[in-house]
Amino acid sequence: MIFRCSLKKWKTRKQSGVVNLIIKDIPDGFDKFENKPLIVNFNQMAQASAKIKNIEQLANGDHEVILITGKDSKRILINVGPKLKKMEEIRVKFEINKKEQQRLMNMITNSQRNKAFAVIEDMGNSIGYEKEEMKEALVMRFSEVSEHGRISLSDCSKKAAIDFIDFAIRLGYELGVQWEENPRKRLDSLDRWLRMCLDKKICAVSTKPGKNYYIDNSGEIVHVHHADAIGMGQNRQKLDDSNLKKICLSAEYHNIAHKMGWKSFKKKYHVEAIVYP
Repeated sequence: MIFRCSLKKWKTRKQSGVVNLIIKDIPDGFDKFENKPLIVNFNQMAQASAKIKNIEQLANGDHEVILITGKDSKRILINVGPKLKKMEEIRVKFEINKKEQQRLMNMITNSQRNKAFAVIEDMGNSIGYEKEEMKEALVMRFSEVSEHGRISLSDCSKKAAIDFIDFAIRLGYELGVQWEENPRKRLDSLDRWLRMCLDKKICAVSTKPGKNYYIDNSGEIVHVHHADAIGMGQNRQKLDDSNLKKICLSAEYHNIAHKMGWKSFKKKYHVEAIVYP
């Protein structure tokens, strides 16, 4: 999109710049550039990455558009800002930075970040680490065992965040962490939780781990419940159940599942059975 405007003012910051444009006739479809990473060309004299901070209609009907420019803009603004300011009118071109937009779309969400830090906090409280110490220890260990390498929870990918939370919860169970909230709610999908429960012998309903996690043998007795009927007379010890749907349940919930029937049980407790492994 190309439009005519005037440069009201500009200033540089340590890591960015601010540009105020006055537009007399704002083009149709201008709003599609809000909240998008932009490449802005100023009168074919300079180009910088930017993002719209605010659009305000003034008393005379003009619109003031405030741009926050990127790290690449400081020298550009110093060089061309004074020249652009002297011009009565300049041509500005907006383009969406598709590469940056894709990166932002794939970046960790606020919800994922909050869940990751909730897991970190629970682990720190249980083990006796400060939050920052716990985060550093987990990030370091995660970098050693995952394909993602060392990540930052401020700007890693969504996939890395998903895998990090899964990794941290699994490790938390191994360390006997007491969770403040159902860890299932911190994972991105029910399937991931069900698979973790089968891997680690955790009851998918109560969220309590099996006896193998505690030295004093105080954990749950856990069973693998088959949602697909095995049938009378089959040897369960020799049966290949790899294609059957199953779920890990404590002895208590396993009995409830048999009494209620699988359809009623999964509806009440909001669980499913999966083919595993």
